[in-house]
Amino acid sequence: MPWSSCFRDRPGLWPDGTSSRDLLVSGLHASVGAGDVRIWPSQETSAGSVLFIRLGQQGAHALVATRRASISEWLARSLIAVPVGQEMADVDWAEEHRLLLRGA
Repeated sequence: MPWSSCFRDRPGLWPDGTSSRDLLVSGLHASVGAGDVRIWPSQETSAGSVLFIRLGQQGAHALVATRRASISEWLARSLIAVPVGQEMADVDWAEEHRLLLRGA
């Protein structure tokens, strides 16, 4: 999915995860998300801040903490490579339709 962000750890240690790029952008500044994915920033300190990503429901979840600056820098590069509104510009819909019908 070109409009998603995929994060991976080493194979076999953690499941792959996919999240909306928009959710990550919004999560840099405020608590966002619902259901299985929630994202929120910590308070800014002299050492920087942390971005928290909770995967799963309350009580049965994983909590990931990462440097907010690293995610922000990665998102900036992502937005240059694929600007907002252009996520689907390179999709060959005729080919996707053909592939979909081939499996039917």
